[in-house]
Amino acid sequence: MREGRDNGFEFGDDGLIALNMGSDHVAEHETGIREILNTLGVPTNDKVWGLKRRVITKAPEGFLLWMEGHADKPQEDRGRPKRVKCAGFHLSHYGEAWMPKMVSGKNGLYTTWAQNAFAAYSVEEKGISRLRELYDAFEVHNVAIWLGGGAVFQNPGLVLAIATRLPPKVLADWLKYDEAQYHLKEDAKATGIEEKLKAAGKAYFALSPKRIDGKLMFWLNPMDQHLYNSGWFTVGELEQWTEGKWTVMKLLTRKGGAR
Repeated sequence: MREGRDNGFEFGDDGLIALNMGSDHVAEHETGIREILNTLGVPTNDKVWGLKRRVITKAPEGFLLWMEGHADKPQEDRGRPKRVKCAGFHLSHYGEAWMPKMVSGKNGLYTTWAQNAFAAYSVEEKGISRLRELYDAFEVHNVAIWLGGGAVFQNPGLVLAIATRLPPKVLADWLKYDEAQYHLKEDAKATGIEEKLKAAGKAYFALSPKRIDGKLMFWLNPMDQHLYNSGWFTVGELEQWTEGKWTVMKLLTRKGGAR
C-alpha cells in the first residue's frame, strides 16, 4: 500500500458523509480496486449503474479490523515526536494486524491503500470518532466505495462514504456518469487496442480511455519508463507504439530518432 496525499473528510447536513483517502502518482493507485470490491461484494458489472454499483454487500469477518494503539506524532516545534493514541481500521486479504508508526498527515489523519487493501488511522479524537462511524457503517453494509476523480467527489483517491447520507444530486450524477462510461468502454473495446498492445508485447500499468474534446483518448502509464512516455494518446498513436515508432517512444536524439 502507498500513502494518499490530500486526504480528508467530507461533510453534509447530516454530518459525516465520506472519507477521501487521497492518492499519489504511484502504480498502487493506478491499477484499480477490483480486489477490494470483490472482498466487499461490490458489483463490478458495467451494466449496474448508480449507487448499486458502489455499495458493499458484505464485510467478511477477519478482513476488516478496528485497531487501537499508539503512534508517533511530530511536534509543532520540531522537537522529538510525541507518542499519542492512534486508532482506525484496516482492510486486508490476509487479516494481519497493522498500524502506522508515524502519523504526520493533515489533521492527524493517515490513509493508505492499494488494489487489494486500505487503512485509515487518526491521532485526533475527532478523527478517531469519524473513522469509528465509518467502521460501524461497514458492519451494516451502509458504505459506498469508489475511486474519486470523476462525476462527483472530484479529488482523486479511494473514497468511503456512508451510503444513506449521500446527496440525491450525487446519486443522479452517478447514473449519468455510469451510462456515459459504459458507452465509452464499449467504444474503447471496439478499437481492439488492448489486444494489439498485448500481441506486440507492450506492457503497462494503466490504459484508461477518456473523451477529450470529443476524441477518444487513452491515458497510458507504461512499464519500462526509461524507454516509453506516459500521457494521453490516440488509438493511432498507440498503434504506432506497437510498431516502435516515435509517439510513445522517448526521443534519444534532437533529430527525433527513437530507440
